[in-house]
Amino acid sequence: MPQGILLVSQGGILLNGGDELLWSRNGECWGWETGLKPNTMPWANKARYRFASEYLAGLIALRREHPAFRLGSAEVIRQRLKFLPPQQLPDPTCIAFTIDTTTLVGEGWTSAFVIINPTTEAQSVRLPDAQTWQIYVENGQASINAIAVATNHIKVAGRTMTVLARQ
Repeated sequence: MPQGILLVSQGGILLNGGDELLWSRNGECWGWETGLKPNTMPWANKARYRFASEYLAGLIALRREHPAFRLGSAEVIRQRLKFLPPQQLPDPTCIAFTIDTTTLVGEGWTSAFVIINPTTEAQSVRLPDAQTWQIYVENGQASINAIAVATNHIKVAGRTMTVLARQ
């Protein structure tokens, strides 16, 4: 989920090499002092954690395809991005926001809706309006093509992020 939050955020991003392999230094935070073992990229993880690599690739492709996630200035972000008030969400730790993408050059969507559920439990979130929304990120899947549709409500699994849009 952290990479997902980063990739739907506004502004420049930096991904750490090895994120797509679920690489860690096994608790070693000073990599330059520990020798080669904790700093060696675990290439065997590419096959083992293929789902993570595909998810990250899908998120990167989605960000690249949609200017909604690359608004150019703080002023434009304030105009187009609106957070839902906590009282409209099922849990106060959930975060949800819409991005108005009408008239955004190069954008095929009219609106995007991002929901972040940091809880361990699935949460039912009411969609901003009764129209049908296409789902592009859900349950560890991310694509530039819609993977499902939702109307009225969506159930967001625990510790995941969901991205929906209308065209």
